[in-house]
Amino acid sequence: MIRKIKNFWTASVARQLILGIALVHAVLMSIFVSDLVSRQREFMIEQNTSQAIGLAETLSANGISWLLSNDYVGIEEVIRSQSRFPGLDYAMFVDMNGKVLGFTDRSKVGLYIEDDVSKKLLSSPAVNKVLINNHAFVDVASPVVIAGQQLGWARVGINRQEIIQSLDIVTSKGVIYTFIAILVGIIFAWFMAKNLTSTIRQLTHSLQQIIAGRRDVECTINRPDEMGTLSQDFNLMLKSITEQEQKVKETNAALIESEVKFHRLVDTLSTEYFLFAHDTNGVFNYVTQSVKSILGYDTDEFKIHCHHFMTGNPVNEKAKEHTQRSIEGILEPSYDVEVYHKNGDKIWLNISEVPVFNKLGDVIAVEGIAHDVSQRKNFENILLAKEEEKSEILDSMLDGVITLDENSLITSCNYAAQKLFGYQSSELIRKPFSMLFSAKSLYSLFPEDSSQGEKENDRDIFNLIGFRKTDTNEVFVDVDAENKQGDVFPVRLT
Repeated sequence: MIRKIKNFWTASVARQLILGIALVHAVLMSIFVSDLVSRQREFMIEQNTSQAIGLAETLSANGISWLLSNDYVGIEEVIRSQSRFPGLDYAMFVDMNGKVLGFTDRSKVGLYIEDDVSKKLLSSPAVNKVLINNHAFVDVASPVVIAGQQLGWARVGINRQEIIQSLDIVTSKGVIYTFIAILVGIIFAWFMAKNLTSTIRQLTHSLQQIIAGRRDVECTINRPDEMGTLSQDFNLMLKSITEQEQKVKETNAALIESEVKFHRLVDTLSTEYFLFAHDTNGVFNYVTQSVKSILGYDTDEFKIHCHHFMTGNPVNEKAKEHTQRSIEGILEPSYDVEVYHKNGDKIWLNISEVPVFNKLGDVIAVEGIAHDVSQRKNFENILLAKEEEKSEILDSMLDGVITLDENSLITSCNYAAQKLFGYQSSELIRKPFSMLFSAKSLYSLFPEDSSQGEKENDRDIFNLIGFRKTDTNEVFVDVDAENKQGDVFPVRLT
């Protein structure tokens, strides 16, 4: 049921607007009429109660002398004088014993009141009492007192039929006004909906023409409100779509041209290379057949993201940065990346990429060439292992071993050399060899060249220990060395 109501309500914008305004008017007018009738009822009942109290007080004041003289005729005259009061049902005088001394219905004179309300009144203090007070009737009693002595009660009962009728009239008029307000709201909403939906229909018609393939459509809605602004934004959107379509056409043309270039190179590639292209999202859209011999994948299996084949090697993070900069239009140097072969083996590729631009200078793709450098990487790893092995061997030697370049600068030293001279390796690398010997020891070796600098002395040391001698005999020299703390001690250089 709720779904049916919802479907009916939301069937159209016009219906939602009309029903919404009608419902709002109905609710607001109903609340207004209900509040008005409620306030009017309270006011009229309060006013009627005050009038009843005033009538009872008047009856009490006018009946004092007649009650003192027990003049029943005068009492009847007083009661009759009030009989024209609107809605008066009865007026009476009763003495302190409950005997009726006067009544609008003369047949009840001389009787005693027996109902509970009246009996309760006889024992009440001498003040005005509202005995009954509801929306249809009010009963008020006022004490008859003279010289501090109470003679009895003056009592009146008034119906509120006129009040009820007045409120019914107000309610009826309120309902009529509510229907008028709803009708006016519906008419107003209908005009608003008609104006709004006609604008929406224009936009819909233009959109349908665009879907059909037309691009020369314009939505002209000359209005100063939001619908006019929407029309202008719609035209701007259409213009943007047309420009994007043109860019796509240019991109496709550029890719086709680029693909032709690729095909020209394919035949010259060996099994160690493959060409590729990916879009600005990093998804491959072209790869040459040679990828099969390198990575084991068919070309159709390669139409995925360029990061998909990468291993967890930390070097690949740098590779990703290179690719991103290429997508941003920055020409990057070649880089190495470790990827998985289809069979699970790890392959090293050297990647060279170039961004492809359209006529507007926007990057539309990235083209590149991948070279299988796994063999080179394996050699590098072997050399690295050899170097590590060599370093371990040297560090295990008891003699200090120091390597110098052609300028007598230290390039490496083993652990024994560091311990011997008291320096860390980082303190010796790229430092002159002569720093490890005292000036006195050098002077004793080369007294005739003492005026020469350290660099020249280093060259003499080279000659002395036989690095540049042509003979094959072992050459050594004993000399005093100096450690980091300044201590001098003898060493033999070979």
